Amino acid sequence: MPDVLLNSETPVLSPSPDGKTQLNRSPMLVLSQASDDASSLNDDLSILSRNRDQVRDSISMRRSSFDSTFNSFSTTMHTMKHGLDYSPLVDNSIYEIVMNTRFKRWLRHPTTDDIPPVVLCKNDIKDKWDKDITEYKDEIKNEYKVYQTTNNISNLNRMEQMRSIDEEKTTFGLQNTKAKAFQEIPEFYFDKEFKLDHPNFFRMLLRDFDFDANQLLNEEDKIRIESYEELQGRLTFYLDTVEGLLVSEISKSIKSFFDALEDVDKIKEYAKETVDELDSAKDALQAINEDKILTKKKVIKDLVKRKNVEKLQQGILQVKLAKEKCDECKKVYQEEKLQECLKLVNSVESLIRGDNDDSGVNDWTSPWPYKLSDISTLPGLSTVTDILNNLKVDIGGSYSLKLVNSLLEDLRTYYSSQSRNDTITKLQSRKDKTKPHLTIDDLFRETIKENLIQLIDCDQLVPAVKLYEDKFIAELKAIIKVNLPHDKQTSEDSKDGGKQTAPNGSKLSKLIQEQTSEEFQSMLVNIFTSEIELLNRLTRHQKLLLDVSLSELPTTAEQSDKMIIDLDIRKSVNEGIRIVQLRMGKIISVRRDITSTLRFDHFLQFYEICMLFMKECESISGEFLTKYLSDVLNIQIDAYLKYLQSLNLRVLRQMVEAERWTPFIVQPELQKDVNDIVSCIDLDPSNWSQFVDLNKPSPLDSTNNECKPSAGHKKSVVLGDKTFVASETLILAIKIIKTLLVLASNLPSQYARHCERQLTDILKFFNTKAIESVSSSLTDRLSTKTDKNLNIMAESLDCLAEITLLLQGYFQRTLGSKTDKYETIWKQLQQSSEKLFQSNNIPPPV
Repeated sequence: MPDVLLNSETPVLSPSPDGKTQLNRSPMLVLSQASDDASSLNDDLSILSRNRDQVRDSISMRRSSFDSTFNSFSTTMHTMKHGLDYSPLVDNSIYEIVMNTRFKRWLRHPTTDDIPPVVLCKNDIKDKWDKDITEYKDEIKNEYKVYQTTNNISNLNRMEQMRSIDEEKTTFGLQNTKAKAFQEIPEFYFDKEFKLDHPNFFRMLLRDFDFDANQLLNEEDKIRIESYEELQGRLTFYLDTVEGLLVSEISKSIKSFFDALEDVDKIKEYAKETVDELDSAKDALQAINEDKILTKKKVIKDLVKRKNVEKLQQGILQVKLAKEKCDECKKVYQEEKLQECLKLVNSVESLIRGDNDDSGVNDWTSPWPYKLSDISTLPGLSTVTDILNNLKVDIGGSYSLKLVNSLLEDLRTYYSSQSRNDTITKLQSRKDKTKPHLTIDDLFRETIKENLIQLIDCDQLVPAVKLYEDKFIAELKAIIKVNLPHDKQTSEDSKDGGKQTAPNGSKLSKLIQEQTSEEFQSMLVNIFTSEIELLNRLTRHQKLLLDVSLSELPTTAEQSDKMIIDLDIRKSVNEGIRIVQLRMGKIISVRRDITSTLRFDHFLQFYEICMLFMKECESISGEFLTKYLSDVLNIQIDAYLKYLQSLNLRVLRQMVEAERWTPFIVQPELQKDVNDIVSCIDLDPSNWSQFVDLNKPSPLDSTNNECKPSAGHKKSVVLGDKTFVASETLILAIKIIKTLLVLASNLPSQYARHCERQLTDILKFFNTKAIESVSSSLTDRLSTKTDKNLNIMAESLDCLAEITLLLQGYFQRTLGSKTDKYETIWKQLQQSSEKLFQSNNIPPPV
């Protein structure tokens, strides 16, 4: 091994004043941190590990650990000599080059040229390697067998028993020797923080030895080796001492451990004996099984087979009984004993399902030994099942017709017994508290209850309710059909016993258009009142069905919830309302042009019956089902007001052009109308609401029946505290104003505003046409040569000016109108009247 050279910073071992070895540094040593001291100390020890030899054979097992420790020290020492600050590895290592530990001034990372190639050793394997291995195996074969025989706990147990006698003799002396050796170990070895590579502990280790540490650095190999062996021997001695004590302590309990091994051997022997006895018991039990158990098993199999045969025979009897009872069901049905037949059908179905909870099935099969089987899936019973289902459907159909006929008869009896006038009075007054449609007879209620129970028994409740819904919708349609006009041929055929058929669409439209206003009005009233009474009764039927299902039918909670859904006919009632409104809307649309020419009181009656029907439908259904009838009515009102406006302007223009402006007799009815116009500022006159009373004749009809007044009546109109000479045109204008006010008071507000616009147009038109009739143009001075009484014309204009202020008050009260248009019209009328009075025209003789 080459000599080791120390640099100026290499630590050296020197004897201390007290005779012990201590660690010193050369004069040029630079002090550093504790980590540097640790590194230097490791370097010192690494020198000692280079030339070490083998020590005693007893410590050879631990030498490897010490070798690795001192090799690390040697590496560290070598690094200190050749550049510890650069790399923990050897010089020019890849780590040193890549990490640039020497801080070369590279501008970038090293390239392959900067890294020296690593020369790997060749893998020289001899050709005879397998032969060498075989010879080596043969060499150690015997020794390996010895190892296998001794490396066994049981063998060690026997060996321990053989050595136990000798060990007992020498134990006491050996313990004393080891205890004495243990005392020679320095105390710092037992420190919890003891570390051999720590400088402080290593100094204490060297201080405890009586040799010169400088010899470790001697240039002669022999001296260094001896010093190394002395240091390593002392450390090995300490370790052997500790190991001996540990072995001694462990050997104290080894005897009990081997005793336990002996017990394990005994347990194995006992287990083997137990297994042998179990095998014997198994053989004995098998013999018993073959002699007795198998025999009894055969008997049990025979019994099960016999029971199965009996069950099969009972199943055959069950099938036979089901067919016999099915024939009995058909016989009972032919005798029209529906309830008895239904009960028997249910019992037969329970028999087929194997349900003996039914009383009838229990009576039939009570002597039978076994529980009934479910034979519903047998192909041979498919015919029986079909027959039973058909019987239930037929019985259910009969019960359905019974229920439907009962309800329909009640509907027809009710709505046909109601007076048309009573219905109208009830609808218009809205104060009828009797509500006869809510009255249900107890007998009728009990009949419906029995029918429902019967339908539930035959599972035909839903079809029955659906049939009733179809029937009452057809009844709603039939009311319209019966009241529609029919031609003479159809009426004669119906009287002769033939079935009455409705005419086709085009023919029906023609018949409707050919009706008089009174006939059409009567038809609408008959249809709407009958439909309303029928719909009201239907709501009572709906409540009746739900009440019976909730309180009187024997059902479970789940069945009750489902039954409520099945018996709720509200959707069909709403559908019936929708159908009636659609059909009536189409009928009304056929006479749109004719209805637009009605007198205003007749039109108001038409409007009233339609509105009553729509309001009642909405009250019954609780929702607005369709806008069709409402839209038809709105279009009809618009068409009527437009026609009325054009008619009023045309008639007024003709009257103004033909008017001679002479005094005209004022009828009492007209003065009453004027008085109503005066009072309308504060409240609507009661006379105006009578025009929509369907049960009373129109005030206009009652007036026409009176005799015409004789000559000599007054020829002036009294308006409050003012009196105006009347003219025929003024009287016409007052009638038009009254008509529009009556319409405005009875129609919805959107149409009242339309009436207001018509009134202002009438007043403007009257003023303009009156002045035009006596003037060549609107800009010329009034003609002084005319045969018309301009004073009476002025009186008429003054009267209309006063009425204008009354109209302003009425519409301000009803519609909240706050505009200046009335003041403008009033000024225009006043100005025209002033021009007429200033013309100084002498009126012609009367």
